[in-house]
Amino acid sequence: MPLRLLVIEDRLSDFELIEQQLERQGVAATCRRVDSADDLEGALDDGAWDAVLTDYNLPGMKFQETVSRLRTRRPELPIVLVSGYMGEDQAAMLLEAGIADFVLKYRPARLGAAIRRAIANAQAQHARCQAEIALHDSAQRLQEALGEVQATNERLEQEVAARTAQLRRQTNYLLALIDNVPFRVWLKDTEGRFLAVNRAQAAAHGRTPQDIVGRTDFDLVDAETAREWLAADREVMRNRRPAKHDIALNGADRMGWVESYKAPVFDAAGNVLGTIGYARDMTDLEATDPVGERARDPRRPQR
Repeated sequence: MPLRLLVIEDRLSDFELIEQQLERQGVAATCRRVDSADDLEGALDDGAWDAVLTDYNLPGMKFQETVSRLRTRRPELPIVLVSGYMGEDQAAMLLEAGIADFVLKYRPARLGAAIRRAIANAQAQHARCQAEIALHDSAQRLQEALGEVQATNERLEQEVAARTAQLRRQTNYLLALIDNVPFRVWLKDTEGRFLAVNRAQAAAHGRTPQDIVGRTDFDLVDAETAREWLAADREVMRNRRPAKHDIALNGADRMGWVESYKAPVFDAAGNVLGTIGYARDMTDLEATDPVGERARDPRRPQR
């Protein structure tokens, strides 16, 4: 596809010379000549251009104003200066002002190369600008996302802190409740480890509640009794329903009965988490039972 070149030149002969040089140098191009500010505005409105070639001295047009207009309207267009004479200082000043390259009219042999290089550099600069814009946009989106994440984390931390405080209060209420129950209460996991006990349960074994948590019945009573209690726990979990036992106390210094109750504990999905239980001394109540002694199977005392 031929290059579309906008040529700002007041002399038709110089314009034709430019076209001839481009053809001679193998540069396929469609050129349009303008020689006034109005013509330039109209040409910029008409379509896309690949580059602008301009003379320095043009009647009725100031070079700096022309460059400023081009930079305002089409900042991506490379500008190649084609002029009759230019000193080194002036050339350096023009390059600093944004002129992509310059070619002397009496040395037109490098015109094609200068145009190609100017277009390539402009395209590379445009690509860099687009990449920088995309990077800036990505960085801004990332910053916004990080801000949202931080806000979400802060909100979640507040919610977790509030929920933790609520659970702590509920736990304290529960511990206060079971500690004031007049019989022994405990909570175990599926392996038989104590998760919580009240003071009565701990006192029955001569320990504190904190000392019993994490232990099993094997740490508190003889192995045979511990195996019986563990078997009862497993039966409750396997059957998924509570069980109650009346246990005879046949000690040398005391006779009586203990009522032991165990129930499985489930999560929201119905999975067994462990057992909860209590044990209370029924000896004094049995003494007032009008029916008298009931037939019971003597066993080892449970918790």
